[in-house]
Parts: sequence; structure tokens; C-alpha cells
Amino acid sequence: MATIKFQKPSSYFNNPGNVNYFIDGQLQTSTFEGTTEIIEVGPGFHTLSMKNKWISSPELQFNILYNETKTFEVGVTKAIKIYAVIFVLMLIIPLLHSPEYFSYNVFIPTLIILLVLLYATIRRRGYFTIKEI
Repeated sequence: MATIKFQKPSSYFNNPGNVNYFIDGQLQTSTFEGTTEIIEVGPGFHTLSMKNKWISSPELQFNILYNETKTFEVGVTKAIKIYAVIFVLMLIIPLLHSPEYFSYNVFIPTLIILLVLLYATIRRRGYFTIKEI
């Protein structure tokens, strides 16, 4: 048998949270922050992907030999990091302006709706990264 290891960083902005790992389209395991998972697979060509709720990673194809160990580092793309910064800014902006300049009843809900739409539609299958190390 061959071995696959998944390493997840424990940093806040690069942590994909609880994710499910799929090998050849079948659920293999789930991981949490800062953990390393080990999966035994047969030798040959395989496809690897990650999913968390409605977002996922692109499929990665790889070849593994008998008694070989491959290690993959998983994380999030820059898009998730940008969305996190936008969300924090949405919380800070109302504190910087007085009600005379903005109608917060429209401004904040509009930004939240736009953020959710971007997060749910654009490249929703490309938020996670998988790199062989």
C-alpha cells in the first residue's frame, strides 16, 4: 500500500477549517485545524479533492507507487483572505463615519449580500489549494 499525508496549517488566514478529503471521488477523511491525516491507498493514478460545505478545490491528479509516501499541504486561496479583509472592513467602516454621510441601514446589508454572492458563485470550486510537498 501507499500512504498519503495531509498537512493543514494552524494559521488563522490560511486555515481551510474542517474539510473533507475525496480520493477518486469517494470520501476518505475529515481534518481539523493544525492536524495531519494519513490515508492508505493502492498504487496507481488517483484524483484528490477537498470540499467544505459548498466550496471545494480543483481536482489534483497524481501517481503514487507501492510503499511510497506523498505529503500534501492544504490551505485556502487569496480569494478567501481577501473576503476576510472585506468583511472586517465592513465592520470597521461604520465606526469611521457619522450617520450624516451614510445610510447604514442600506450600506452594511448591501455589502454583506455582495460578499455572500461573490463567495457563493465566483470560483466556488477553487477556494482551497492542494500542494504536494
